[in-house]
Amino acid sequence: MRLNCKIQGDVSALPQPIGDGIRMSRLTSPLPPPTLPFSPEIDHNLSNHCSKLSITPRIYKSFSETCFPQLIIGSEGEKDGQLCRPWGVTSDHEGNIIVADRSNNRIQVFRSDGTFVRKFGSHGSEPGFLDRPAGVAVDPLGRIVVTDKDNHRVQVFTAEGQFVFTFGEKGSKVGQFNYPWDIAVDARGRIAVSDTRNHRVQLFTLDVVIDANFKNARFLGTEGSGPKQFLRPQGVAIDQQGNIVVADSRNNRIQVFEESGSFICQFGTAGKEPGQLDRPSGICTTPDGRIAVVDFGNNRIQVF
Repeated sequence: MRLNCKIQGDVSALPQPIGDGIRMSRLTSPLPPPTLPFSPEIDHNLSNHCSKLSITPRIYKSFSETCFPQLIIGSEGEKDGQLCRPWGVTSDHEGNIIVADRSNNRIQVFRSDGTFVRKFGSHGSEPGFLDRPAGVAVDPLGRIVVTDKDNHRVQVFTAEGQFVFTFGEKGSKVGQFNYPWDIAVDARGRIAVSDTRNHRVQLFTLDVVIDANFKNARFLGTEGSGPKQFLRPQGVAIDQQGNIVVADSRNNRIQVFEESGSFICQFGTAGKEPGQLDRPSGICTTPDGRIAVVDFGNNRIQVF
């Protein structure tokens, strides 16, 4: 099967790989002990089943309870260095901080000390233009990969912000999207996209998207509340073992899959208690194997 999904831009000359290409939000110092001790028994039914993982939530309702921020970037506005409803954030191989400045329809890049470096993108639907970008990652070639959410596509830019190519269009077939939200890219160039309103996660490799031949692409999930089903998934991450971690937002849980797509476990239920979630959104994994979750409706971060 070959879909009529357009790849636009020049992909003939690719730079050599640099760095490890892993999308990470590193914690630079050890996490403190939990402020609310909580060691739940693991429920071995499918409502909270993680046979391969040890789940112990640590809850941070605000940074004031744990530490002072080392750096604050931006304020509300449209000027360089200002932000309006930003969502995705990542860092590149040089430590620059890259932000999806969603309602300003652009990407902004800052040095590790918070100094503004550049911006690119403006509102529109042509290649290189953006409509409420949400997720952002860096691939093994050092390029910036963006989920152009309301244009229902993924766009790839050089580190300097020059448009390279785009793939995807609105639809429900493999290689098509319905409000793609977040994106993760691992060291081998595997791409995971949370295809939010198609209630699935799509998995690609660089050769698949460059050739526009999506017969080798895969997706996880269907609409529903059972294992390996989703209701509006948002955050997605790939850990150092290649496991795929998904914030299954409207099911108020996290699901974890092997690299092959096989279901490993799920944890979380709706609520406000430690270990419970209310519309989890952003997610990342740490180098020591923990999962940090933005517990959106409870205005806190939980680390598992």
